[in-house]
Amino acid sequence: MSDVYAPLRYDMKPNPGDCLIFYHEKFEDEEPRKGAGSEVEMLQSILQNFKFERFFVYKDPLEDKIETVLDEWVAKDHKNDSAVVVAVLTHGDEDTLSTYNTEYKPRQIWDKVAECEDLKGKPKIFIFQACRGDVIDSGKGEVDGKKRQVDKYQDLYPTEPDMLVIYSSTLYNPSMRGWMVQSINEAQAGNKCHGIDIMRVLTGANNIMNQKEDTVPGNESENGQTPEKKIKQCLEVYSTLRKELYLTP
Repeated sequence: MSDVYAPLRYDMKPNPGDCLIFYHEKFEDEEPRKGAGSEVEMLQSILQNFKFERFFVYKDPLEDKIETVLDEWVAKDHKNDSAVVVAVLTHGDEDTLSTYNTEYKPRQIWDKVAECEDLKGKPKIFIFQACRGDVIDSGKGEVDGKKRQVDKYQDLYPTEPDMLVIYSSTLYNPSMRGWMVQSINEAQAGNKCHGIDIMRVLTGANNIMNQKEDTVPGNESENGQTPEKKIKQCLEVYSTLRKELYLTP
């Protein structure tokens, strides 16, 4: 019987696989996400430092376009790939992500990617930059806002093995645009992450993010006022990885 505690690493080749990036700026009933393109550029730079070279970027795709892209991607030959990255940058709430005029569950992304037989047993990384509610956390145990009941936690957290899900904020909390990408960029800048497992890199990024703060309009009080509130933020990382994942040698 093999030693389950022996060091285990995913076998990662140079240029390990595809990066699919869906980002949204325009919405029918929500404020535009101005500057989303610069977020995408920084994210691509980070992934290039992690040795990814193949990028497929889609601006303002509708829900059926996302489904088509993923269906076509799954149908391709990925036998020589070591991993895949799928990133979504958009508006959202507790358990949905937004397109221009519809909402869908995060699970719809990884369920489709899980159909790729060539990547069975290989790491699949999902990055979601989106708000997950409107409960503002001041970082001092003070919160402002109400939690909406989540129907199915399976929509937010995969049960399949070999998956890493990175949310830009914790459940029920808003997400400041750019903080996640900036924090990961700082954590891996200057080759600081070479030879370091991805979970340690993300822990460093979370430490950097937790030092950031800003002010945002709070929720309306009983007297009709909306005072400004200090906001803090943390990454949420959910993993079903079975091995250590090193994206840099």
